[in-house]
Amino acid sequence: RGKRQKRPEPVPAARVAAALEALDADELSALASTLAPPLSIRVDVKCAREPVYLAFRYRKLGRRTPQSSWVVDGRVKGIGSVEEYVCAAAKAVADCDGVKFAASGREDWDVRMLGNGRPAYAELQNCRKWATHDVVGDFAREVAKASNGVVEAIQVEIADKAKADAVNASAETKVKTYACVVWFGSARSEEDARRVSASAPLAVQQKTPVRVMHSRSLATREKRVLRLKLELINPRFGILELDTSAGMYIKEFVHGDLGRTEPSLASLAGCDADILQLDVLDVHDDVAASSSS
Repeated sequence: RGKRQKRPEPVPAARVAAALEALDADELSALASTLAPPLSIRVDVKCAREPVYLAFRYRKLGRRTPQSSWVVDGRVKGIGSVEEYVCAAAKAVADCDGVKFAASGREDWDVRMLGNGRPAYAELQNCRKWATHDVVGDFAREVAKASNGVVEAIQVEIADKAKADAVNASAETKVKTYACVVWFGSARSEEDARRVSASAPLAVQQKTPVRVMHSRSLATREKRVLRLKLELINPRFGILELDTSAGMYIKEFVHGDLGRTEPSLASLAGCDADILQLDVLDVHDDVAASSSS
């Protein structure tokens, strides 16, 4: 039997370090090439521009278009949406990857937005055609084209995030002017109409309406009616024009919502009342003031 080989003694680290320090540059390079495995590096570079903003006001001239897509029991309600038309227009004119749309409040899908329009903005992500043509003019034309003239974009301007934030903030402070066609359960006189008109300004207590209880928390909210003007078409029908504070439910103010809104047009007129058509005539807020100045 042969002798067992003795395991070599480990070389002290200090001796290794001293040997490495004694090598010149060529010797170090040769040594590294024998010890280091081949290295493969892949670099992916993606370039994107910061979001850019379009601020505008929109008018909605039809009664079958919601502000954003509205699905009820799995079925889409209405024809298109303001958001759909705005996003399609922005992508068409700026060749962007995505669009975020927001507005200062919203109207029901069957309510027209008239007058000076509602403040809104579009945030365009990673635009590729921004500086190559008239984005402002083309955007307004593309909105009208996509909606077949139902939605109009007016007072379009290139904006920034501060302007977009101002649109969002104005939803809590705006005053709106409405006009609606109303029905009365019994004949009303011109004196009744004058009495209703003279009742404003007044505070209104609104419990969460029955029709939105599935999506809103239960609460009683105080709103203000700043102006009322009732003109009778005949003893059973009239045109009601009113200015209100932000967030007031106009349909419920007219019929009273089973007593959940008090006072209401019904209680002021002394008989049942209901609403047949509703329009937003104007939105008054800081954004509107700055745009018109």
